[in-house]
Amino acid sequence: MKKHILILCISAFLLGILNASPMAVIVHSKGFNKVRRDGKNLRAVSGMILQDGDELKTSGKGQLGIKTADGEGSLFLFSKTKVKLNLSPIGDGWEKNVELLAGSIHVKNTHQTGSLSLSFGLTNIFFTDADLLFKKDKGSNARLTVFSGEAIMYDREGGVNKITPLKTSYILSKGEFISRWMNDSDLTEEERARIEPLSQLPQNRITIPLTDEQGRVLNVEFNW
Repeated sequence: MKKHILILCISAFLLGILNASPMAVIVHSKGFNKVRRDGKNLRAVSGMILQDGDELKTSGKGQLGIKTADGEGSLFLFSKTKVKLNLSPIGDGWEKNVELLAGSIHVKNTHQTGSLSLSFGLTNIFFTDADLLFKKDKGSNARLTVFSGEAIMYDREGGVNKITPLKTSYILSKGEFISRWMNDSDLTEEERARIEPLSQLPQNRITIPLTDEQGRVLNVEFNW
């Protein structure tokens, strides 16, 4: 009897962990990378479930691959990158926001049941079925390059900027947007190694236990 009670307690504990605002999971970690949670620095490792409020930071030679909990979005943090994850309920799903603090990230999203957005300073970026690169420039500026799909930028003063495929848009410190056609100089060697030769990317696989809306534990397979 005690054994059965212990098993039930462990199961309830694991379900509690999985239901603690799961936003994404780390599927790839290269180098020494950190997750800052509740004022503590944790080692970022493959299989780690990420929650609302987590801050991720890659080292000088580090990289992180992340998959959203609904399996519809993926993020790749290049070296010397820092982001903050924010999660809030929206309709029958979750709004997953990634705030860029430093460095650059490669983002893909199919956007069917949930919502994935980006933010930088006073600017929010929304997109559907998009493949894009978001990076911080010098000072208080940032830039967004869209490879496919469409992205729309909003600043808190009402400014709107729509970015179509193969365009790069600059987010200036005063909230202004400047767009142009993308070119090779928009990508560093590290970024180009991942984004251009897609057929040469390693195909890795990891299975993570996640919960559905009914609280059932599902083994979800991620490939990257």
